[in-house]
Amino acid sequence: MGSTERPADRGRRRGRLLLRDAVAEFRRARVHASLSQDLIGRALGRSDAWVSWTETARNESLSVVELSAMVACAGLELSLRAYPTGGGLRDAPQIGVLAGFRGLVVPPWA
Repeated sequence: MGSTERPADRGRRRGRLLLRDAVAEFRRARVHASLSQDLIGRALGRSDAWVSWTETARNESLSVVELSAMVACAGLELSLRAYPTGGGLRDAPQIGVLAGFRGLVVPPWA
């Protein structure tokens, strides 16, 4: 029997994955640009140890603002978007669009 994941738990899990990926991308850009952790730390007003701790994905309290500043120091720009989740119809206009589409689809594809 499977368990149902709560939306907040799903969001935390997704957030950790996104943070890990963004920090890994930052690290690759930093190394490629030959920038030291000390240099990045000084630019952020942080220590090189903080940069190292963040790069090893142990800094789960890293804010979007701090992450954006950090990646900017390595020549990257952070992009953040939110999208609706879940399936199914959300409103009556969608039902109308689907009804029109079903009228165009041949019976075997319905």
